Amino acid sequence: MEVRSALEAVCSSPMTWPKPQRRAFLIGLPVTLPLWLVAAGLGLLVLVATTAFVNATSLVQEAWADIRGAD
Repeated sequence: MEVRSALEAVCSSPMTWPKPQRRAFLIGLPVTLPLWLVAAGLGLLVLVATTAFVNATSLVQEAWADIRGAD
């Protein structure tokens, strides 16, 4: 009987409930995860745009050299 009363005391005590930090983490996870995915997508977009810009610049330089007649 002592075990049962001790168990009831532990379960009814607010000190044994989940920690607020852990609860806040579990609540905030669905919010922060999409933000990380958006940030990763934007980083990838910047990388692709930079690569396209560098390639276009190289093509323009080659075309300009052909127009001027230089090699």
